[in-house]
Amino acid sequence: MINLSDIDISKPEGKDAALAAFKQLIASAGWLLVAQIADKNIEFLKNQILDGKEGEKIEDVNRLRDRLKAYQDVINTPSDWIKILEHENIIDENTKLDPYITVEELVLNEKK
Repeated sequence: MINLSDIDISKPEGKDAALAAFKQLIASAGWLLVAQIADKNIEFLKNQILDGKEGEKIEDVNRLRDRLKAYQDVINTPSDWIKILEHENIIDENTKLDPYITVEELVLNEKK
C-alpha cells in the first residue's frame, strides 16, 4: 500500500508513484463501478438540464449544472492527473490540485 506522505509529485520518484497509483485506481473494479454510476448520474443531469421544467428558475438550473460539473470533475480526476504527470515536467504553485470548485469560482459562476 502507498503511504501518501511519501508521495511528493515535485520529485521524479513521487511523480512515478502517483502515476502508478492513478493507473492502478482506474483499473480497479471499485473505480469502474464508481465511474459507471457517475456516468448514469451525468446522463440523468444532462437530460434534466436539457428538458427543463415549466417555471424552473435559473438558480435551479445552475444547481443542476453545478452537480453535473462536480460529477464530471470527479470522474475525470484520475485520467486528468495521469495526463499531467505523463506530460508535464513541472508542477508549480499555479497547478490546481483540487478537482472541486472553490467558493470563489462558484460566486464568479453565479455572476455570469
